[in-house]
Amino acid sequence: MIQLPEQQITNKINVLIFGLCDSGKTELLKALKNENQKINENVYDEDLDSEEDEEEAMDKFEGDQYSSQVTRCQYNSDQCNIYFEESKNYFSHDFLSKAPNFEVLMFLFNAQIGIFENQLDNNFHFNLEAIRLLKQNYKIIFVITNMNSCNWSKERFEYIQNKLSSLIVDLQFTVIPIDSKSFTNIINKDCQWYEGNSLIGEISTMKINNFQNILRIRVLNISKVRNSTYECKVLSGQLNQIQIPLHFYSIMQKTAVQVIGIIDLINNIQYNIAQNDLIQIVMNLNTKLQIGDILSLPHQAPCFLSKEILAEIQLETQKQSLIITSGYSGLLNFNGIQTLFEVTNVEYINIDGKKQTQEFLKSKQSGGVKLKLAEPFCLEKYNVFFELGHFLILTNDQQTIGSGNVLKVKPL
Repeated sequence: MIQLPEQQITNKINVLIFGLCDSGKTELLKALKNENQKINENVYDEDLDSEEDEEEAMDKFEGDQYSSQVTRCQYNSDQCNIYFEESKNYFSHDFLSKAPNFEVLMFLFNAQIGIFENQLDNNFHFNLEAIRLLKQNYKIIFVITNMNSCNWSKERFEYIQNKLSSLIVDLQFTVIPIDSKSFTNIINKDCQWYEGNSLIGEISTMKINNFQNILRIRVLNISKVRNSTYECKVLSGQLNQIQIPLHFYSIMQKTAVQVIGIIDLINNIQYNIAQNDLIQIVMNLNTKLQIGDILSLPHQAPCFLSKEILAEIQLETQKQSLIITSGYSGLLNFNGIQTLFEVTNVEYINIDGKKQTQEFLKSKQSGGVKLKLAEPFCLEKYNVFFELGHFLILTNDQQTIGSGNVLKVKPL
């Protein structure tokens, strides 16, 4: 649906769905597509063949994917956009590059006996730990699909709900039973014994954080379709009645860049953009952007470009052998964008609320460290702009070992 210049800006909630092939992912995708066609005539005219098995259907869907960060939107309303995770692998290391760009993370589990139990593996717990350390205000929804397989047994649903509650601590989440074939509990609450919201109703309760008015657009990826098109997320601010061509200021290039078009992830022209929008910007052919670049309006204050920071970190790993000291190297993940780092000095350790001098940090300890990044990075102090100042600490093999906040930045 094309957004006209006179339409009022509303912040939408972006939802990312994760699910294995046997989680009911394809059936939910099909149900949302069919519902979406009633609202928006331009989204996916084709229908999935009812004779296809689930794996073949997902192969067909993933072969048509548009973005390496997210797939095509399968449901969009005035309140939310719902996307499906593109990979066949339910949980993979690129989870950390995708999750930060969404406000709601939805995990699918099949209610059928045996299937649900097999989906609670180590990777599932790894991603929940990553969500906790990201410290963003996510809404987490566990959707129990295929409830018809157990004849909508309240006892089976409560068993699953209690099982998830026993495994997951320090995270708030909601569990919702649905059935995609009958469209039960997806738009409206249809189950008599279920007391919560419908799936779309629960998504709509998400409250959006309003950031500062400065427009900040983060470059996520290069589009697979066009070399001059970049996938981006609007981190803060808004822009109404866009006139093309448009000039943004690139933090990494330290110069203005020309944008000759703005479209959403399903090829609709955008005349207005606002915080949380996932968009594509079409650049002049002579302009090349870098992943992680921050674009803003030329007259607005930019964020910092830096290779050296002072940060306070908290190590969470259970590995007792881990020691962070000068020379230690790994990866920092700034809400989906990663960079190599090296510790140049451990400044202090926090003990009983006081800062004490120590040359190393171990598991479960926190303290201040000076870090040198392998390449210039767009940064802010965490108390100025959280998404550009909070990071996860990863080993070189992508294992999350802690998190941290930027305290000081040395600009280039």
